Amino acid sequence: NGHTVLKSDTWNSIRVQLPVVAPLSEESRVKQAIFLSLTSKLRQANGTWDDKAGLLFAKFDETVPAAATEAETVLTDFKDLNKNIYQFSDFQYLNNLYEEILVGNQANFTAAERNDIRFFRFALTINPRQIDTGTLNLDTSKFPAQATLTVIVRALLGNNDKLHQAISKHDIINNPKSLVQIYQAC
Repeated sequence: NGHTVLKSDTWNSIRVQLPVVAPLSEESRVKQAIFLSLTSKLRQANGTWDDKAGLLFAKFDETVPAAATEAETVLTDFKDLNKNIYQFSDFQYLNNLYEEILVGNQANFTAAERNDIRFFRFALTINPRQIDTGTLNLDTSKFPAQATLTVIVRALLGNNDKLHQAISKHDIINNPKSLVQIYQAC
């Protein structure tokens, strides 16, 4: 009758009414309508991105087994901040009142700067179209467009309650992703 059949689905943090997936033998226009309805309802559902992707994968796992490989390939890059889909830029150093600290041109932070820096503010750009699909034939131009967010994270402090010695101005300027390894190691 042209309408999708809805069924309650639960997946970790998500509780949502989703359309029943059509069998492979169904007409393409019906499968397309079901897919569009399903993805629209998932976008609107409350829950984490990872749970939404997991639920989408589970819906199609029995019908399209290759979806598991494709979904896992795509999710792998999202789980690693060092991948090319993530770019860090426009670093600013903030004090405990979230006010910007202007640092000098010297190679590293001065003792006073290390004492005052409590937060980092930066732009985080996420570009799903940069995902490495490996040998899979996926059209990444159909993935969502890039998005940029402003992020504020607490600065990692050393034992002396000053900016951790492993964090250098040179690394932040030339390789901001090095902060990820420093935070993971500490």
